[in-house]
Amino acid sequence: MANGEKEEIIELTEVVEESSSSAETPPSFEDYEAEVRALREALNARAERWLTTEGVQVLNQGVREMIPPIAQEVLEKETERLQGEVEGIRAQKEALNTRAERWLAAEGLQVLDQRAREMIPRIAAEAFGKEIEKLQAEVEKMQAQKEALQMKTEEWMASDGIRVLERVAREMFPLIATEVLRQEIEKLKVDAEEKV
Repeated sequence: MANGEKEEIIELTEVVEESSSSAETPPSFEDYEAEVRALREALNARAERWLTTEGVQVLNQGVREMIPPIAQEVLEKETERLQGEVEGIRAQKEALNTRAERWLAAEGLQVLDQRAREMIPRIAAEAFGKEIEKLQAEVEKMQAQKEALQMKTEEWMASDGIRVLERVAREMFPLIATEVLRQEIEKLKVDAEEKV
């Protein structure tokens, strides 16, 4: 115990002795209450002095000494639990892999092959069905355009088309005939020169 603490205890003891010996008459409630208040204040002052001097250091040291072992113990337990869970999961995975390998070797490949044969045509039919519908719509649109164009052509031919074609033919035929005749004359000249 430090000297300061001894002095405080002596002071507190003296206060209590004085209050109990000085009064010949029995103490009243107020006296008792004042005495208790004085004792409480003295104890509080002493506790505050202890906390500000060495109490904080003692508490810090206690915390530093206690927390690492507690934390280590908690972490060890948690690590053991997690390792157990990991080993359990690993064992389940290995058992599952073994069962999957056995199933694949026994019947799995046949089942998967059968499922593929059942599923692929349906998937392909769905995929191609949509594309075929699009193509059919395009073909129908083209046929409608073709029919509309054919009707317009027939209408044009019935109204102005034949006259326009006849006029174009009359204008173009002499030019075409002239060009064809010119080419034939050129060929004949070349043949005649070769024979001479």
